[in-house]
Amino acid sequence: MRKVFTQRKDGKTLQAIADFLNYNNTPTKRGGKWSKVHIKDMLERVEIYKGKYKHGNVITDGQHEAIL
Repeated sequence: MRKVFTQRKDGKTLQAIADFLNYNNTPTKRGGKWSKVHIKDMLERVEIYKGKYKHGNVITDGQHEAIL
């Protein structure tokens, strides 16, 4: 997951990141292939991965451990 965020920070396109994951046989959560939509959805949930909880436009500290 960190590699996705790092690649995006480095300027890679959503499709390039998806292609990289598929080339390296990294399955999605459900065991499928990556698409640019999967990558976009992941990047939009960055606050959750940082240990935050989002409800509407309100972001607060979550009760889960941060993974980023």
